[in-house]
Amino acid sequence: MLHFFDPKTLIVALSFIATFTGILAIGLPFLHRDKRDRRLKTLTKPSEQLNEEVRTELAQRRARARAETKISLMKKFLEGFKLQTLTLNQEIKEKLATAGWRTKSAVVTFVFSRFALAAVFSLLALLLLPFMETNISFVLKFLIIVAAGAVGYYLPNIWVQNMAAKRRQELNAYFPEALDLLGICVHGGQSIEAAFNKVTEEIFDDSPI
Repeated sequence: MLHFFDPKTLIVALSFIATFTGILAIGLPFLHRDKRDRRLKTLTKPSEQLNEEVRTELAQRRARARAETKISLMKKFLEGFKLQTLTLNQEIKEKLATAGWRTKSAVVTFVFSRFALAAVFSLLALLLLPFMETNISFVLKFLIIVAAGAVGYYLPNIWVQNMAAKRRQELNAYFPEALDLLGICVHGGQSIEAAFNKVTEEIFDDSPI
């Protein structure tokens, strides 16, 4: 039987302990470092995601601020020429709603665009007339300027009508598919709210409108 206090046994045991301790001394820092790296990665991922969300939110705030500044300038222009009452016109609101624009800023932008484009087109006609034939009468020149202003004034209206027609076509094209999906979801046992949500998710990529 091997004696535990035998010198050879003690030497072997101490050698084994020393070797094992050396391995631990070398390997433990790496294990701690791996755990530390994993913790750092775990902590930095949310911070990176948070930073991205903060940057996105700041960009959205800047965009909203620029849009609000433009709208406020348009409102001041309309108020300066006593045209702000046109933004309350129900017919204009309904016309913009058919094109998908239901906000107050859309009405302000539409009314401002009408008068701004009328002024720009009239000014362009006035600047281009001297380069035309010199025998044009003053009355004809005046009519050309007025006609150019009328084109600029009605151009936003034509654009809105075209957008409304395109929107109507897309709605008519995808409405049967949406209705079929809605029927399938309801017959499958979903509630009407859940069915609407499901159909919205399924059809959004094909037709956001």
